[in-house]
Amino acid sequence: MVRRAMRPGTTRLVGDDLKAQHPDYFKLLRDDPRGAGASIRADYRAWFAQAEQYVRDRRGDVLIEAAPGSTEEFLASALPFATDGYPVDLVVLAVREPDSRLATALRYARALQRGGTGRFTSRSGHKTCFRALADVVAVAEGHPQIAAITVIRRDGHALLRHEGGGAGLASWALAAERYRPYTEQEARAFLRLHEALRRALPQHRDELDKIVALARSLMPAGVQPARLERPHPDVWPLPVPSRAAGYDSLSSFSRAA
Repeated sequence: MVRRAMRPGTTRLVGDDLKAQHPDYFKLLRDDPRGAGASIRADYRAWFAQAEQYVRDRRGDVLIEAAPGSTEEFLASALPFATDGYPVDLVVLAVREPDSRLATALRYARALQRGGTGRFTSRSGHKTCFRALADVVAVAEGHPQIAAITVIRRDGHALLRHEGGGAGLASWALAAERYRPYTEQEARAFLRLHEALRRALPQHRDELDKIVALARSLMPAGVQPARLERPHPDVWPLPVPSRAAGYDSLSSFSRAA
């Protein structure tokens, strides 16, 4: 969607494309689908920086898709463009934490059902990037070299566009959507997908159930799943999509395979 809004010929850079070029990546995926990305991160980040430099040197328009692990990582990517005269526009996807984590499980399950190898982001890896995104937005809001920030929901609906100044509006929009209570339709779609993934990934049922526990407090009382025997976390750092169409039902999950 963002690329369609840009001029023809825009280059789209995605870290996963460079990961796939690494000679060890697919073996690592087979052996350790939870840690494969972290194992080669230094290599593909170096290649990514080279790709960014290549586009800048040729004055091309560029769309960079990334899940930064820190504000330092984000600024190391964005500021060289600003220094070279590019307007830097940050587009942030606001998603509840359990929705985001369940989506990583869905991508992994689909890859397995296609007969391939998939990457299943670990809880710690997800937490690092999830927390870093809020930090990135907070820094970008007041940074003189970031031209604008747009916060969008999972369905593509724009929640806020912020240009200049450090008013904190983008941080507020991100947090509000991350903690937005589920509608009944959203909650039922989430639970249907959870059940489908428990069947598809029986070896990860414990983690999938913990993801549901994380979502429970934001669900309508009549839809909330039964409490697990284990205690819930003391802190509830939450994210979100928005329409039920953003989720996959059991039938659509099966078709995707």
